[in-house]
Amino acid sequence: MKPLSTWKAIRMTAAAAMVLSTACGGNSMAGGISNTEVVVGTILDLSGPVAMLGEHYRQGMQMRYDEVNAAGGVFGRKIRMITEDSGWDTKKAVLATRKLLDKDDVFALINVLGSSIAVATTPLALEKGVPNLFPAAPVDVAFKPISPLKYATEMPYDMQVPIGVRYLTKMAGYKKVGVIYQDDDFGKDVVKGLTEITKELGQPICEKSSFRRGSTDFASQVARMKQAGCDLVVIGGSTRETIGIMGEARKLDWSPGFMVTSSAYSAQLHVLGGPVVNGLYSTVAWPHPYADGANPKLATWIKAYKERYKADPSPFATAGYIKGDMFVKALEQTGKALTTEAFVKVMGNFSYTDGEMFGVPRIHFDSSNHLGLRTVRMGQVRDGRWQLISESL
Repeated sequence: MKPLSTWKAIRMTAAAAMVLSTACGGNSMAGGISNTEVVVGTILDLSGPVAMLGEHYRQGMQMRYDEVNAAGGVFGRKIRMITEDSGWDTKKAVLATRKLLDKDDVFALINVLGSSIAVATTPLALEKGVPNLFPAAPVDVAFKPISPLKYATEMPYDMQVPIGVRYLTKMAGYKKVGVIYQDDDFGKDVVKGLTEITKELGQPICEKSSFRRGSTDFASQVARMKQAGCDLVVIGGSTRETIGIMGEARKLDWSPGFMVTSSAYSAQLHVLGGPVVNGLYSTVAWPHPYADGANPKLATWIKAYKERYKADPSPFATAGYIKGDMFVKALEQTGKALTTEAFVKVMGNFSYTDGEMFGVPRIHFDSSNHLGLRTVRMGQVRDGRWQLISESL
C-alpha cells in the first residue's frame, strides 16, 4: 500500500486537489509572485454603510505590510496589497474578485469583508486555486468544508451566541432569554445559536421578534419582549440597531440584560449610544485596544498607529494588523521557494501567538480544523467604555 501523500495528510478533497494541481502547475511559481514582490488582494467596504470597519481593516493590514517592506520584505519579496471597494454590494464585490483573480493575478485574498460577500466570492477564489484567508465574515463557508485553500478566524454567530448566553445565565442568573433579530441570514444565525443553547439549558426562547434591515423603529419588538417577561434580550443587529433597541427599552423604564455578538462590538457603539448602552454585554474576539491600561507592547503599537493615521485604533484595525501578520508569518515559514502548494502546506498546521499583546489567544489551524479561533471573551459597557469581564470561553 502506498504511503499517504502530503495532500491526503491534510484531508484535501479530490476536487480541491484537482483545482490546486491545475492552478499551481505542480511546484511552479504561482500567480502574484515574483522575485521582488508578493501581490495580495482584499475587498472591503470603503464607501458604504460599514466603511468605518473597512477603512480600519485596511489600515491595520497596510501598517503591518509596510513594516515588513521597510525591513526588506520576506526573503526579499515586498508585499503589495490591492484593495477593492465593495460599497457593501455583493454584485460589485464579485466583479472586484474577478478583477483581482484574473487581471491582478493575486497570490491570495485576505480579510474580505462581509458575510454575503464571502459566501459569493469564496468559491471564485477556490476555482482559481487562490488561497482565501481570514475573511471578516463569521460564516461556515469560510472554513467548511475543509479545503487547503481556505482558513478562517471569525467564529460564526451561531457559535458565539451559545457561549455568551451560557456564561450570562450562569454568572448573572438570567432565566428567560428573548431575541430581537435582523430578518436575514445574519439574524437567523443568531436565532439558531440561541435555539441550541436554550434547548441545552432546558428553557424555551422567551420571545422572538424580527426587524427588516435598515429599520429604525423598534417599539413593537421591545414591547413584545417586555410583555413576555424576558430578563435577557439577545440582539441580532449591529451598532445602530442595538442603540435603537436599548433606547426604546429605556423609554419604557425597562432594564433587562442585553447581549450582542461581535458584530456590534466597537467603541463606536458607546460613543454614539452614550448612557443608553451602559450594561450591554458582547461576545469579544478582538478586544478593543484602549490606550489606558495597555501593556507596554500594545501601548507602543497604539502610539504608532495614532501617529500614522491620526486616529485611535479599533478592534477592526487590530484584527487587520493580526491577519496581515499571520500572512507574513506563514510566508516566512514557507521559505524562499514560495508556491501555493508550499504555502498551504504550512497553513495546514499553523499556530500564531503574536496576537497575545492585543488580548487575542492562540490561533491554530490543523488538518481537521480551519477555523483558527474558537473562543471568545465576554465584554460589557461600563462607565462609557468596553471592559472585559471573562477569560477565554
